[in-house]
Amino acid sequence: MDDWDSFIEALIDNPETIATKVSNEKRYPCGQCAGTGLYQGARIHQEKKHCFACRGKGYFKTDPRKLEKARIARAKKKADAISEAQAFNESISLFERVQSLSTWHSFAASLMEQHRAGKAWSERQVAAMADAIERVDAKRAEREANAMRVDLQPIIELFETAKASGYKRPAYRAEGLIISLAPINGANAGALYVKDEDKQYLGKIVDGRYMGQNVAREALSKIAENPREAAIRYGQRTGTCACCGRLLTNHASINLGIGPICAEKWGLM
Repeated sequence: MDDWDSFIEALIDNPETIATKVSNEKRYPCGQCAGTGLYQGARIHQEKKHCFACRGKGYFKTDPRKLEKARIARAKKKADAISEAQAFNESISLFERVQSLSTWHSFAASLMEQHRAGKAWSERQVAAMADAIERVDAKRAEREANAMRVDLQPIIELFETAKASGYKRPAYRAEGLIISLAPINGANAGALYVKDEDKQYLGKIVDGRYMGQNVAREALSKIAENPREAAIRYGQRTGTCACCGRLLTNHASINLGIGPICAEKWGLM
């Protein structure tokens, strides 16, 4: 027995009570069909004529304003959930960037220390880090756009020979530059750092390209043309070996501008 059958049976048994209950029930006319229960527009290929909003009844038992308020609340809850998910994804991305930069960026390193201490980052810290990342990316894009196109393979091969000879952190000096191998466990493993004679960082050689300050470009070109001759020029000018930085004391080494052991191990014979 369905609800309608129950209603009819109750109406037969006690018509006055049921009629009073129905008459006292508050109803709110449907605005879509103007209380008629019929759809007011035209339907194509649709046999049903009743109003879908009120399901053909012409009224609602609940105030439509409450229904609309509930609908808005559901939509807001859904939007908030989406925003929270997006914020979470962005925070994960930000955390990964901060973690990758923490090996050399002091502010990123301080944020990672704060995280390990169990302290949350403030909104100002997050905004400041986001700006810092944007500047880092802009500088990186500029370096890549201005990356040196000269063939630096002779310099790369020079360091490969030195590594094969057993040097863990080989360094080469010539044309006012100091070129050294980046730490194998660092963020730039495999790269060659380029500094001036005062050990001020100028740039790096990565994947056969130099990315850094223009002041080092001409010197790198000269070294790449002939690393041996560049090393000899350095030794004759400074009296020290271009490969190990030690003072040249042997007369033959002074004349040559490079120590014989270094010349062999670096492939500069």
